[in-house]
Amino acid sequence: MYAAAACFRQRLEGGTLQALTAEKGRALLFFSSATLVLAFQKPPLGLWQMATPPGTRNLVPSGQAAFVAQHLRGFHLDGLDVPWADRILRLDFQRQTLDRKIHRWTLVAECFGGHGALLLLDGQQQVRWSSRWDSLESREPRILPGAAYHPPASPVDTGSIQDTWLRFPAPELRRFFSSPDSCILGKLMQARLQDPCNPWHRHAREEDCTVLCYPVPIPGLQKLGACPTNEFLQWEETTPPPASAPDSKTRQEAIHRVERRLERLREDLRRWERVPENPLRDAHALFSLPDCRHGGGTVTVADYRADGIGERQIAVPSGKFLHTYAQELLKKGQKAERGRKKAAEQLHLAETTLQHLRSETPSSHRKPDQARKREGTDPDQKMGPGIERREIGGFEVLLGRNARANDWLTFRKAGPQDLWFHVQDHQGSHVVVRRSGGSVAVPDSVLHAAAQLALQHSSCQSLAAEVDWTEIRNLSRHPQGRPGQVLYRRFQTLRVRRPGSGHS
Repeated sequence: MYAAAACFRQRLEGGTLQALTAEKGRALLFFSSATLVLAFQKPPLGLWQMATPPGTRNLVPSGQAAFVAQHLRGFHLDGLDVPWADRILRLDFQRQTLDRKIHRWTLVAECFGGHGALLLLDGQQQVRWSSRWDSLESREPRILPGAAYHPPASPVDTGSIQDTWLRFPAPELRRFFSSPDSCILGKLMQARLQDPCNPWHRHAREEDCTVLCYPVPIPGLQKLGACPTNEFLQWEETTPPPASAPDSKTRQEAIHRVERRLERLREDLRRWERVPENPLRDAHALFSLPDCRHGGGTVTVADYRADGIGERQIAVPSGKFLHTYAQELLKKGQKAERGRKKAAEQLHLAETTLQHLRSETPSSHRKPDQARKREGTDPDQKMGPGIERREIGGFEVLLGRNARANDWLTFRKAGPQDLWFHVQDHQGSHVVVRRSGGSVAVPDSVLHAAAQLALQHSSCQSLAAEVDWTEIRNLSRHPQGRPGQVLYRRFQTLRVRRPGSGHS
């Protein structure tokens, strides 16, 4: 573990973390020059290197790892060490912002197998996130939200060992440190660690056990030769055997079940499509009018569209207040939108399942959700679905036309220092101004035009509105929100009017 940390520290120190995922007891850290695997629960435990699969730079973290990835993305690796025990790794990250403040985060991996954990510490070394938490009723709770991090107590007596980096040797080596030659052995190891990527001796007690690396030959252990550390620490993922294909009778029964489900889903989709398409737009248009009781009939309001200003006719029941009827339309439209979206997703999933069940090669069957994930992470989709590109004042401006496109644009396409625009307190498109150099100053005219673009492609029906803008690194996904919903801090606000409507 010491050799791996020292070798990777030489190669990656100062590198920028581009993406991070964590699942099944392992964390993947994607740097520009290498991809590291932190195995803290699933064997083989420790620190490894793997080949970077295509499309990983555009990965969207999900689940618990999303919090860690959003906080560490764009940070530089400042240190990689094993400061406490031979199974605890510490990765220090830092970044300097435009105001020259240094922000620090620490990622700690306790590689203890089933009791292992991955922790994120802030600049005060307090636990901000962990893959597992200790109970307050446990004997010595260490991993608690907001508590200062303390490594576990030493499992061995280290009073006779002078070198701090060898306080917790591997189990096979501990009996050698009780001998008078322990200081000589420590000096030999220190000499070998001067070049941590040099050839290291390796040994194994049995043919089927994991090979262990040590810097010097150990008496009484079978020696299998020497290999460079950076070549030995390559991650090789084992592929599970293919599942056996279902028999014809079982497949036919599954086909009949999916066909019946398809009929029900198509009927649901037709029912939701019979709901008027624009109740949400009608509701926002009514909210722009003064609230009053209406005598019944139609109301003519200004319709602000992306291609200009028009008129909109809205039928209002007799005796209804305009804002009360707008709230009813808003709820009706939101319910219909959710119903259409859910029915369309389930219909697509059922059609994909039926297509795979009817295929002649059932052994190559894969789950539809896996197919959708692979389609969504296709590296060839450089611009992504629902993304529009424009050029304003020499700057590339990107615009999302739906919720999924907004999410893809903000958290996958945009860089940490790109500028993000959105109309305040209204639904609408995410607008991103790309800054190729990171610190390139954006003229006020470009900021104003991007804010106007966000206003044009929003649900706001007012002639003027406030548009919030900030850097992408100040955004994070809403914990309980749908795609496209974000939280942001340290923002600025521009009040803009629609183009052609008078002075800004």
